Amino acid sequence: MEKKTIFVVDDADTTLSILEKELEDFYSVVAVNSIKKMFETIANIKPDLILLDYYMPEITFHEAMKRLKSDDRYREIPVIAISGSNYPDILDEVFAVGAVDFINKSIPSEDLLAKVGKWIK
Repeated sequence: MEKKTIFVVDDADTTLSILEKELEDFYSVVAVNSIKKMFETIANIKPDLILLDYYMPEITFHEAMKRLKSDDRYREIPVIAISGSNYPDILDEVFAVGAVDFINKSIPSEDLLAKVGKWIK
């Protein structure tokens, strides 16, 4: 059976490495360090789920979500926001723009896998 594909988008190489390592046994992971690269890659590989860092340079989380949700090709892809912050206002914001869940970067790997498994089709 073919593995489901997850995009991990974060500007910190350490975070990309950690998340890729935690997910790669169960999913096909595409790790990119910018939202621009995510949009370049998504044209060729459609993911089943996107883990997207809330704090990204160049293109904001909000703008990325707006672009994803306004495009019929990508609208249904679940997006989980990831961040080292856990402020309540961030939670409200990520859900308001269409994210399905939020993961703190310090989450234990079994909780990460449970949250990802909940949303991946």
